[in-house]
Amino acid sequence: MQTDSSLNDDKLLLEGLVSGSRRAGGEFLDRFGGLIHAAVRSVDIRSNVVEYDDLFMDALGHLFDNECKVLKSFKWKCKFSAFLYMVTRRYILDKITRENRLSSGNVYELDIDSLFSSSTEGDDEENFSDEQRSAFNEAFEQLDPKDALFIRMLVLEKQPVEDVMKFFGWNSENTVYARKNKTIEKLKSLSRKALQRRGIV
Repeated sequence: MQTDSSLNDDKLLLEGLVSGSRRAGGEFLDRFGGLIHAAVRSVDIRSNVVEYDDLFMDALGHLFDNECKVLKSFKWKCKFSAFLYMVTRRYILDKITRENRLSSGNVYELDIDSLFSSSTEGDDEENFSDEQRSAFNEAFEQLDPKDALFIRMLVLEKQPVEDVMKFFGWNSENTVYARKNKTIEKLKSLSRKALQRRGIV
C-alpha cells in the first residue's frame, strides 16, 4: 500500500512536472525511467534493429506533450507508478500497431483460457465460444486500471510473483493470490452481464 509520504512525494513531483521544473524532470527520470523502459520493452516489436531507445523517447514525449496532458489526467485512483506503466504500454502498443511493427508474440485478444484455468484448482477445462471471448475482453476493459494491470502482469504476461509484489508495494504472496481470485471472479461477473446484454444468457 502506498504510504502518505510517498503519495505526497508523487503529488509534489507531478506539480513540478506540470509547472515545467527541470529539477522535477530529472527526479522523474531517476525514479520512473526504469519503469518506463520496462513498459516499453514489455511490447515485442517486429524488427531486426533494436528500437527500444527510440520508443522510450517517444513514450516520454507522449507523457509530456501538450503541457503534460497525459500526466494531468491521473486521478490518484491507483499508484502513480502503475498509471505510468499502463499508459506507456498502451501508447507503445497503439503506436507500433499503427506502424505494423507488432510481433506475433503480443496478445490483443486476452488469453481467457489460461486466465480462468489458473483461477481455481480442480476446475474442469472449459471451451469458450467466440461470443464468450468477446464478452470477456469487454469485461476486461471495464476493470479498474490497477486490477487490469495486475492481471496483465501476473497472469497474461506471467511476471514473477515477487516482481508483482514489489511493483504494487505488497508484502505477502497471499495478497497477490487473493487479489487474483477476486479480480477473476469480477471478470466472470462482468462477462456474464455482457452476454446478457447481447441476449445470449
